[in-house]
Order: sequence, then C-alpha cells, then structure tokens
Amino acid sequence: SIHPPIEEGKEPDCPIRQLVTPIEGAAKGDRVRYIQFTDSVFFAPISPYQRAWMYLSRYRGLDTGTLSGRQIIEMRERNLEVLAKEMIENETFDPALTGIRGATVHGHACRLDENGLMFDGWQRYVWDDAKGEVVYVKDQVALPLDKKISVGKPASLKDCAKRTTIFTAYPGGVDMRDDPEVTMYGLRIHKLRTLAGFQPWKVIGE
Repeated sequence: SIHPPIEEGKEPDCPIRQLVTPIEGAAKGDRVRYIQFTDSVFFAPISPYQRAWMYLSRYRGLDTGTLSGRQIIEMRERNLEVLAKEMIENETFDPALTGIRGATVHGHACRLDENGLMFDGWQRYVWDDAKGEVVYVKDQVALPLDKKISVGKPASLKDCAKRTTIFTAYPGGVDMRDDPEVTMYGLRIHKLRTLAGFQPWKVIGE
C-alpha cells in the first residue's frame, strides 16, 4: 500500500462515505495502477468503446478512457489484478488480436502479420511456432520479463469474424451500402454534427 488504510485516516464526515462501501484496494490504501488493452480492427472480439460499457457496468472504483484503438483502466492495485486476470481469461481477449500495451500502443489498424498477430512496434509478444501460441516476452511498457508467458492459441480469423462486436466492411464483413441501418445512422450522425455546429435550430427535436 502507498496510502494509510481508510480506517487509520481522519476523513471528514460525509454522508456519501457512509453509504458507499470502499473497494478493498481503497480501504487498504493501495496505489492506483493501470492496464491498457489494444483491439485490432481486424475482428478483435470487442471494441474499445464497448469495453468502457463493460467495465463500468461490471466493476466499481475504476476510471477508464476510450481512444481509437485502445482502452485504459485505472484502479487500486489489488482490484486491478483481479480485473486484469478476468479480462485476459474471458471471451473479450484473443491472443493475436488483443494486445496488452501501456505505451506505444499503435498498430490496431495495421495489417496482421504472417502469423495473424496485430502489429506491435515494441514486440511485446511473439509467435511460438512450436506451440502455436502467442507468448509475451515484455510487459505492457516493453520492459523485458524474467520469463516468457504464454497467453494461448488465437482463434481462427473466420471464428473471430463471426464473434466480433466491431462493424466492418473488410472482406468477410458487411458492405456499408448493403446495410440500410448503418447507412441511415451514418447519414444521421453526419447531418446532426454538421447542422448542430452551423445551424442548430434546424435539428431541434431530432
């Protein structure tokens, strides 16, 4: 821990503190740590934006931020360890299409390599040809690990394309022009963003 446990501190009297039970890490005074996942546009199981919904509906005491290809989670250390383990072991993680990256996270929109792995400039993970598995050799900020850690075998791209929550027009996906609902919402977003910033009175009630 880095802070005194709550019970040893002198917190001001507050009705909200009396209503809300602190998570274990906060009660014990843990420092705040983070983990960040990068999701490939090529049929990763989940998108960063949907990760935010999932985290905030499943867990307490976290802060999360959405970017184009990645999602960060900040939380008290012991609670973060539980969350991170669950996220690596559940259906939202694919060893080839989901990356654990704390810095230089770019690569989610690059082509997959010859083994189907998402590009990583720091090469935190590599393909183990003998096992047919993805192996991490560096931590999320690219510091070498003292031992290699296997995160398992990737699913086939065909299977990932069936399960992904990401809309895509990539070959094997759906062409936007063939999907009336997507076309309608794309036009609606374009119209509202354009008029709301230029002639907002024209979109009142829409």
